[in-house]
This record gives sequence, structure tokens and C-alpha cells, in this order.
Amino acid sequence: MGTATTLTRVPRRKQKGLYWAPGTPDGYGDHTFGTGVEIDCRYDEELKVVKDAGGNEVVSAATVYPDRPLANGGWFWEGAEDDLDSAYDLDSEPTGISGARQIVATARIPDVRNRRVLHIAYLK
Repeated sequence: MGTATTLTRVPRRKQKGLYWAPGTPDGYGDHTFGTGVEIDCRYDEELKVVKDAGGNEVVSAATVYPDRPLANGGWFWEGAEDDLDSAYDLDSEPTGISGARQIVATARIPDVRNRRVLHIAYLK
């Protein structure tokens, strides 16, 4: 009997997170980030070994199941915008926000009929 991979359970996305797309190089060795967005997601802190975009094994400290695709090199912070310290907002550089983590790898897993897709982001 053959088996097929099916996407039977999509994690419930009842948590909030803030996502910043990868920044653009500023010419001085740093990056300039755009405005962050609040997304629905599921966030799990767990150590996993994953492969980054270059094929290198890296340790991921957390896994995010977002409601949309996220990009390698982007940044993620667990919580809603209202939960941010008053010194920060969505226009802040994510690298300076305590608890913000860089996305080191992503995955896209469609169901058999390609009607639903599970997006996964692994955080440093």
C-alpha cells in the first residue's frame, strides 16, 4: 500500500508576531529595514538543526508557523504591536528589539492537492 504526504493538521495561528522583511544594504555594512507588519502565527520555542539557504546546518531556537510566507534574512518578534516596549514601534530596526530573532531558514509544505500551504520559518 502506497503512502502520500498529506497536510491534515495546520497549527492554529492564535498568536501574534511582528515580521520585518530582509533589509536592504545601506552601503556601510548595515541594513535598512522597512516597516514591520503584525501577523497571525503559531510560535514554538524548540531547538532544531536546520539547513540555511546556503546548505549549512544551523541551530534554530524557535519555529514559527505564519499565515503567510516569510523570507530568509527577515526578522521576527513574538507578540502583538501593543506588546512592544514603548520605545519601539513597527518602524524600529528589529535588530535592536530585545527578543527579536533573525529568520535562518524557511519551508513551504503544500497539501496533496496544493490547496493549502503550511509556511514555516526557523529562527536563530
